[in-house]
Amino acid sequence: KETATPCTDSQYPETPNNGYGYGVINALKAVTSVMTGISDIKGQVSEDAEDTVPPTFNHIPIKEAYAGFEQKLKIDVQDNISVKTVELQYRNNPSDEWTTVAAQRESGDIQSGSYEAIIPADRVAGANLSYRWRIVDFGKNEVTSDIYTILVNSQVGYFNDFETDITGWEILGAPEWQWGKPTTGPMAAASGEKVFATNLEGTYSENQVMALISPKIVLPKEHAYLQFKNWYDIEENYAIAKVGVQIDGNDYFTSVAKYAGTKTGGYSNEEIDISEYAGKKVSIYFVFMSGTSASNNHQGWFIDDVKLTDKSAALGNTSVLSNGPKEQIRLKDLPAASDGRSVLSNSPKQQVINSVQANTEMARLPLSATVTIVENGRSTKTNPQDGSYSFKVKEGAYTLRAEKYGYYPQDHKVQVAANQVLENTNITMAPIPKGTLTGKITNAQTGKPVKNAKLYLIEDAAVAPVTTDAEGNYSLTAYEGKYTVQVIAEDYFDEKVTVDINKENVTHDIQQKPFINYSGEIGYDDGTAEDTVAQFEPGGGYAVRMSLPAGETRAIVTSGLFMFGTKWPTPGGKTFKVAVYDASGKDGAPGKMIAGPFNATTPREEGKWTVVDLSAKRIVVTGDYYMVLIQDQPALLSPGISLDKTTVPTGRSWWFVNGGPFNLANKDFGNIMIRSTVKLEALAPVITSPVENPYVNNENVTIKGMAAPGMDVQIFSGDKDIANGKTNDDGSFSIDAVLQEGVNILKAKTIAELGSTPYSTETRVIVDKASPVLEITSPQNIANINDQVITVTGTAKDDYLDYVDVNGTSADIDSNGYWTVKLMSKEGENVINVVARDKAGNETAKSITVNVKYSIREIKNIMPSSDVILKANSTVKVEFDSEPGLKKAVFSINTPFNGIASTAFVPTASLSSFEVVMTEVKDANGTGTGHYKGYWTAPKNLTLNGAQIAVNVEDMYGNSLSSTAAGKLYVNCKPIPKPVPDKTAPSIPLVSKLTYTGISGKAEIGSKVYAKAGKVIIGSSVVNSKGIYSITFKSQKVGTIINVYAVDKSGNVGAAKKVVIKDSTPPAIPSVKSLTNTKVTGKAEPGAKVYVKKGKEIIGSSTANSKGIYTVSYKKQKVGTVLYVYAKDKAGNTGKAKKVVVKK
Repeated sequence: KETATPCTDSQYPETPNNGYGYGVINALKAVTSVMTGISDIKGQVSEDAEDTVPPTFNHIPIKEAYAGFEQKLKIDVQDNISVKTVELQYRNNPSDEWTTVAAQRESGDIQSGSYEAIIPADRVAGANLSYRWRIVDFGKNEVTSDIYTILVNSQVGYFNDFETDITGWEILGAPEWQWGKPTTGPMAAASGEKVFATNLEGTYSENQVMALISPKIVLPKEHAYLQFKNWYDIEENYAIAKVGVQIDGNDYFTSVAKYAGTKTGGYSNEEIDISEYAGKKVSIYFVFMSGTSASNNHQGWFIDDVKLTDKSAALGNTSVLSNGPKEQIRLKDLPAASDGRSVLSNSPKQQVINSVQANTEMARLPLSATVTIVENGRSTKTNPQDGSYSFKVKEGAYTLRAEKYGYYPQDHKVQVAANQVLENTNITMAPIPKGTLTGKITNAQTGKPVKNAKLYLIEDAAVAPVTTDAEGNYSLTAYEGKYTVQVIAEDYFDEKVTVDINKENVTHDIQQKPFINYSGEIGYDDGTAEDTVAQFEPGGGYAVRMSLPAGETRAIVTSGLFMFGTKWPTPGGKTFKVAVYDASGKDGAPGKMIAGPFNATTPREEGKWTVVDLSAKRIVVTGDYYMVLIQDQPALLSPGISLDKTTVPTGRSWWFVNGGPFNLANKDFGNIMIRSTVKLEALAPVITSPVENPYVNNENVTIKGMAAPGMDVQIFSGDKDIANGKTNDDGSFSIDAVLQEGVNILKAKTIAELGSTPYSTETRVIVDKASPVLEITSPQNIANINDQVITVTGTAKDDYLDYVDVNGTSADIDSNGYWTVKLMSKEGENVINVVARDKAGNETAKSITVNVKYSIREIKNIMPSSDVILKANSTVKVEFDSEPGLKKAVFSINTPFNGIASTAFVPTASLSSFEVVMTEVKDANGTGTGHYKGYWTAPKNLTLNGAQIAVNVEDMYGNSLSSTAAGKLYVNCKPIPKPVPDKTAPSIPLVSKLTYTGISGKAEIGSKVYAKAGKVIIGSSVVNSKGIYSITFKSQKVGTIINVYAVDKSGNVGAAKKVVIKDSTPPAIPSVKSLTNTKVTGKAEPGAKVYVKKGKEIIGSSTANSKGIYTVSYKKQKVGTVLYVYAKDKAGNTGKAKKVVVKK
């Protein structure tokens, strides 16, 4: 409070008070009050060098001025080190001394700035006025310009039509008045082409304050009139335009006219009588102020042809304003603009003055550096004009570190005592040497130079990027060090390399991989608009989510396409902004802006797309992204984006208001008509055919696949280019090629001017034109066999054998080409067709015929049919009938074991094994009749008692058949009487037990008992010595009829015993669900009868229904009575009982 400046007013006359407290803090007093013991460090930061380069300048001379008007002059000055002084020197006569005025820096810095100086109005007099510029730099290099002559116009008054020169006019406020050609409001100037306007291209903004101030002018001595032309559209009660006059030296202007409402028609001629200011130096003010608008769609104020004169031009078409209400207005009291700045918030002008230097040496140059006290981290920047710096510190030891880009850091240690001023604490810095990196950028595939490639030093953004020339050469200069060089070029992948730059020249050639790409368009509308929308406020807009085609993970956005309506809004506008967002928001909503916003315009042509070229922006996306339209004007002054409302909504359309979040449009919105074009990476082609069958028998093949649409595809066999073609719009291709015989390794790549994609996955295709070599080794053609299964074997030789087919059956083939297959034969002619096929479809076919006969059908009419008695040397004739053409027909005489009656002859194996060949009787044509005959003569000393005559035959197929003659042979003996055969059938078997799986009982001893179900014998058993049999069989169903019969050893079949399988399984114990003293309910076997028993008495019963549910009622029983519930099935089987006790 001791350092505060007291504040009072009429409400708070005393201090301290409740309005201002102790007052406003005086910062200087507050700081100095606690600075006891504080010391100063002062010095300069410089480098060892000398400033020998003089400054340069650019100036457009003024050729004419109005007498009595102050004249502003401007000049642009540049120096390699620092501009110290810029002065304007002027005089009215050549004999006069030069009058010098210091120029003020309006913009820029000490090395390059724009400066302004003013010749006072009272010195703009006489016929001519001469001036020149004097410029001095840090090294005291002085430059003086030529002498320029201004023609002074002595005519009374002032005029400016704003066409070419607005020198002396000052613009204040935010936003500022605009000077140029109007494209809104009156759409033209009152004269010529240019005007001053609140906005040349749209409506004025809300909450703005802007002032247009004329040069200072000495008015005529008797009468003075302000004349100008204007057009205005100003919202009444929300905005106002004022014209004012400021007398030189005053801090306020006096309002002399004001405007609001809408001016219809063209420009109006305005005249204001300001004769009360006659003879005085004044400035004219045009001030425009707006508040929060109700509609925010007004065009503002347009001013042209401003004139100050001593003669009135008041006619019928001129508005005369001279007696309106007047008020004094200070600019500092005007309301703040929308960005919070007052109308006087411009950056203060800097006056260039000579700086005082301590120990300035011509061999040293000042540096604009940062000096840091290492111990506490405090930093300050040096004065760029002289390199000076200062710190206030407490006593102690400190390390001062000077740092500047392009120089080695330099430390300087100091010891400071209390209340000491330590001057000349100078630090000399040494520059880091520079080196030059040169090289050539070439296409990594073609070796051709890459022109217009840009090279950046990642670690040093201060080094401007360089561009390669037509030969791909570059040269980049930077400070010594290790850097990452990034190379960027259109249609190439970015390349990064690490280099070391030193003071010697370094060469580094770089190969850049081409970005082989194709253009694609992404959109989700049908191209026809049904509606148009726009956001009410500027800053809002619309977006559409774009997805890359399947398989693509990266693309470069090249343009945005927008369909705008022409019928609404009215009048509408032609400007808008475009941005690109990623999809990193929640659930894929718009996230970060990755490019833009960029200014764009549209001609608004019906049914035509507006294309905004973004190719130079190098916008890389790696997934879904959003093309975004941002309005820069309110709805009625913006182009309205079109909607497709007939296509099914895709859920990709979004909208947002200024400052608000993105919102997904509802389905009624349709699809916003925004599209995008992209450059998509052309991936390696994919060959789809031939793939499944890589074997072909023709060298002419069609290779099909997929690649980037609309691009050239080259087909290779190994490293040899064999064919090429172009892909269709959908990316498919079909290319004819000629292959070589044998193995072809096919691959494809997409070709472009800059290079090609990687190869596709290799596809192996084999051209095989040779057919397999096929042999059938077994059976032989026209073979006669009697097998039901024919084993066919052979060989097949082929490098790419696929299969061997024999009558539709695939043969087994070993590694050596041997094959075999087994076929079921049929009697008669069997044609065997063998086909060997290789994987290319070449076939070799062979056939053989095999005759098959399974048996000899019969031997009949064997003679002798009755016993034959022979004596020695007697002959017996043997004959029979069978198939004609038998390969073999013989008979033999088989001696029975007990058939030898004479001890004089012992038969040997030769008698039983010898065969007598029989001959077939032929008919008159020599064709066999199938009747065969043969003869045998009985030798001496042989006795046979009932020898059998056996006949054996064999056909051409290997079938054989034997039979025996009914008549026996007796040699030198009589026949032994034959036993009487058993012809009595056995009795019907007795059945003692029958179950589901077996039957047993008694039958004739030694006979065989059979059990038969229908026509099927299901089991049998031999009766034992006790007459008992037992037969088991598979389980039979209840009700199955079984016939049991016996067959004795003589083959006599007895009568059958008929039995039926019955149910022998008792039912399960019934379940009890409910029990009362009068009934019981529950479940039992369906169809079974349920009984309730008390003691030995059955008190009730009931039959279970088809679902097994039963209810048994009985007379009322006492509580505690024990009851038994059981079931009896239809077969009479009785189940176990369930014990229950009556409880209620």
